[in-house]
Amino acid sequence: MEPYAAAIGHVTADEYYQCLQNIVVGDKFFVRYRETLPGGMVANAACVLSSLGTSTYFFSALGEDKYTKSLIESFQPCHVNLDYIDVLQSHENFRAAILLHPNGVDRTIMLYSAEKPVLVLDDTKLEALKNAAFVYALISDLKTLPEYKSLLKELKASGVKFMFDAECSTFTSKDDPEDQFFFNLADILSFNDEAIIKYGGNEGENAVNHLVSGTDKVVLITRGDKGSTVVTDKTRFDTSCFPVKVADTTGAGDTFNAAFLHAYMKHWDLRYCARFATAAANRCVQYYGARSGAVPEEEILQYLREQN
Repeated sequence: MEPYAAAIGHVTADEYYQCLQNIVVGDKFFVRYRETLPGGMVANAACVLSSLGTSTYFFSALGEDKYTKSLIESFQPCHVNLDYIDVLQSHENFRAAILLHPNGVDRTIMLYSAEKPVLVLDDTKLEALKNAAFVYALISDLKTLPEYKSLLKELKASGVKFMFDAECSTFTSKDDPEDQFFFNLADILSFNDEAIIKYGGNEGENAVNHLVSGTDKVVLITRGDKGSTVVTDKTRFDTSCFPVKVADTTGAGDTFNAAFLHAYMKHWDLRYCARFATAAANRCVQYYGARSGAVPEEEILQYLREQN
């Protein structure tokens, strides 16, 4: 069977608003509603992975409301396998409000406080997870699964590898025993600038060196328009961004992660994996929507050729 990735996470209805004034705490500001687009960090990555050409199964639970039909249909152009999605009548779908700042670059994301639907695992889903080459997920999402440590250990013993997107909101601390389980389990970890500060604490980025020491782990540090850093036990290198006119940075990190995993699963050179992922993210931010990075592999390769 062709190697496939299993993405475990949530789908979000992203409501876009254009800010007509700068956001000032304690003051009023005008916004104009633009549109509602499908989102969700892992869902975005699943769409990018699948569009690039990696067979991708999405494991998730949706609520049942006015967004359900459109959220499910949003995966179809990307050819994500949806055999393992549950629709729970007792929940609503998760929503986010994305405020686009007047400068055309920055955005603020507001998450509506609501109980997320939780994936219901059964023998069929478990068997599909055991046969995956990689599981891609957020640490915080995996913690919602029952007996998650036993489950993930079982998958690891079956030969499954793990990539986690470790944003600030998804973990407590590198010293937290629950989080240490995931950091030790991971084959690939992706931090953004803020998350690496939270993870490193007083050690700074030296904490990453300790994490990868004596292991085959790959740590990615995404730095926005400053590019990215890849750290392993044997190497450390930076990859610069390409100059682009930014329209919307929503989903750029998801696109970078998915593109890196796609390249990694094809056994490309690590430096080229990072360059490919950078090109995918740079192209993504020139368009609106968290899934603007969901394009075929050849489109990214062509974009790369144009930068030379």
